[in-house]
Amino acid sequence: MGGNMQARVRQSHKRRILVVDDDENVRLLVKVILTRQGYEVEIASSGAAGLAAMKRSVPDLILLDMAMPDMGGLAFLEAKAKSDVAADIPVIVVSGRSRNADVAAAISLGASNFVAKPFHQDRLLANIAGLLPPTVDAVPSRAAG
Repeated sequence: MGGNMQARVRQSHKRRILVVDDDENVRLLVKVILTRQGYEVEIASSGAAGLAAMKRSVPDLILLDMAMPDMGGLAFLEAKAKSDVAADIPVIVVSGRSRNADVAAAISLGASNFVAKPFHQDRLLANIAGLLPPTVDAVPSRAAG
């Protein structure tokens, strides 16, 4: 019985990542990569859809594209900063717009890091791991005693 309860506790602590990108191929690729690593993933196809998803269920981390038709990454970051519940959520910008000015603007608006497209999955995963520490229940509490 304890093992089943422990499994439920772990599942409830699964890290949730919101992927906001207008490119369907990128969204699906990132979702597969992250799901295989044990993350729970929600995808949004636009900045506005990403803000709505963030308000429905606050993620542990956001992966954000810069260039989207309805609301770009910078506008998303500005709106997120004004949110009572989401202001402190770390954001990794994942974008093909990697000029110094774009990176500096994203960081100044609260992005935690920037990964240029095309990206290598190991670099993306390392950036995520750096912002999402391991869950507390990674070691069973009985082992401590």
